[in-house]
Amino acid sequence: MRLAARVSRLRKGRSKVVLVLCGGYRGPFEGERVRRTVRRAVRIADALDSSPPDVWIYGADCHRLPAIKSGSLEAWIADWAVLARSPVFGTSKEIGNPLACSAEQYGLFKGASVAEAMKILRTEYGSSRVPVLVLFHVESMEGDDSGVAGEL
Repeated sequence: MRLAARVSRLRKGRSKVVLVLCGGYRGPFEGERVRRTVRRAVRIADALDSSPPDVWIYGADCHRLPAIKSGSLEAWIADWAVLARSPVFGTSKEIGNPLACSAEQYGLFKGASVAEAMKILRTEYGSSRVPVLVLFHVESMEGDDSGVAGEL
């Protein structure tokens, strides 16, 4: 990662890393995929940024998640990157899990729009004084191609 940072001419403390998680579907949060993605993003931020990455989640809309505090990565992952597996019959009891409790408010697990998330992030980071590396976790871009192309 340090080699990639040198090649890209990004300097630690003079760049920003942003992780954007796809909240359109539960599946990635029920397994290891999102946990591994968050850990990788933190390692990339460690090489490029002087602070942990900003983390956002998008579904019907895009929302900033609480900051990852130094030394509390595993606790953050347990709160914001893990969901219990959906039962075959009935509903899951996820009382106390902040991600599950925020699903309705954030419009999660009912599909997602990459283009809409990109628009919000461009507004948020477009005037940044330092280069911003945005790491998108994408599950599907079905029907979003022209919107994404426009944002790029």
